[in-house]
This record gives sequence, structure tokens and C-alpha cells, in this order.
Amino acid sequence: MIVKAIRLLALEYPPLTALIGFRWQPDGEGQGAALPRITHILVDDVPTPPTQTGPSGLFKARIQINILATDETQAQAVATQLRAALAGRRGFYGGMRIDSVFQVGDKSDYESDPIVYKRIMDFIVTHTEART
Repeated sequence: MIVKAIRLLALEYPPLTALIGFRWQPDGEGQGAALPRITHILVDDVPTPPTQTGPSGLFKARIQINILATDETQAQAVATQLRAALAGRRGFYGGMRIDSVFQVGDKSDYESDPIVYKRIMDFIVTHTEART
């Protein structure tokens, strides 16, 4: 699954793991876990249009990554390191070949009970399934 591959890629980046450790779960899991942490939602993962010779073998995934933190400064720090972890990265991770990662959205949010600051970041990932 592409989200597993992106998670593996990002958690190889020491400045990010220094902030969140390995606290990265699917959205809705890990409630009550220590902050900061990351959750994710796979919005979609579809094949790219075929070429003149047939299927391209490429897929385009949209992944929403949510950063949950105790304050706005902490959320911003994790967002900065997540962006750095994913920027320009490519290679084989979790059975997928990552071809490109582009950030296409970023917004802030706040929940008052309990107090949680959020950064909601959207990424487009082009990938192929690795062949063994």
C-alpha cells in the first residue's frame, strides 16, 4: 500500500523521527496517544491515463497527512520536517517505487476539547508497484 511506503520513506528522516518518534497511524487510530503524532487518510489511488502503447503502469495517489500537536509551534515544526522528509524523494519503499511526491495543500485547524493543534497537508504521489 502506498501509505505504508510514504510512512517508511518519511520515518527514515531523523529530524522528523526526533519530533514524532514512530507515532504515525491511520486516521482514527491512536486516539489519546502522545503528541505530536501523525495520522493519514488515503484519499484516492488511481492509474494514470494510458500511453499510446497501453497502460502506463503508473498510479497517482492523494494522501492527506494530519499532524496533531500540543501547540501551533510544535505543529509547524513537524510540518516543516515532514515536508523536508518527502521533498524530492524517490526510490523503493514498502513494495512500491515512489516516482514523485508533491505537496498540493496545507491548512491549520484547532480542536478545543481536548486542545489539539492540527496541520492538514495533502500530497500527490506518483508510484508503481515494485516487481519482484
